[in-house]
Order: sequence, then C-alpha cells, then structure tokens
Amino acid sequence: AVVPIDGGIAQVTCAFYPVSWAEPAAALLDKGRPAQSLLDDLPWRPVEQPEWSAWGEDGRSWFSMDTPAALTEGLSRFGEPSPVGPTPRS
Repeated sequence: AVVPIDGGIAQVTCAFYPVSWAEPAAALLDKGRPAQSLLDDLPWRPVEQPEWSAWGEDGRSWFSMDTPAALTEGLSRFGEPSPVGPTPRS
C-alpha cells in the first residue's frame, strides 16, 4: 500500500491498496474497526508532503471540512470552490 501523509496523519481514503488487502480490510470493517487501523497490521509505504507536493497535490484531495472552523480553514487554504458542471456556451 502507498499512503499519503499530511500533518502526521495517514490519508487512508486517498491511498493505493493492493488487491490482497481486500479480505483483511473487510474483516476489520466487519468488526467495527476504522480503516486507519488496517495500517497497524499490514506493511505500507508513507508518501510524505515533499513527495506528494512534487506531483502537484496541495492537500485539498483529503482535507476534511466537517466543522465550521474546518470550512473556514479550507476556504483560507484553498479559496472558493470552482463551479461544478458544464461551462456555459456563448
């Protein structure tokens, strides 16, 4: 597995996992354990900020905005979101 790290936190929802992890992952989730705990049991490679920044990533792919304070922080870091949908034709 290859897992981006941001602020010391493994970003498990944006990681790349081998197919061989499917069964252990399902067993963990069935037990009510968080996906993050999968990294406690299996080998993985961290991808730290200097590496993912070199790819053009800025962290917005995994930035969690689940509180008003986090929304404010996200807007401060990344600006207003772009409109979603097709571009109007002239």
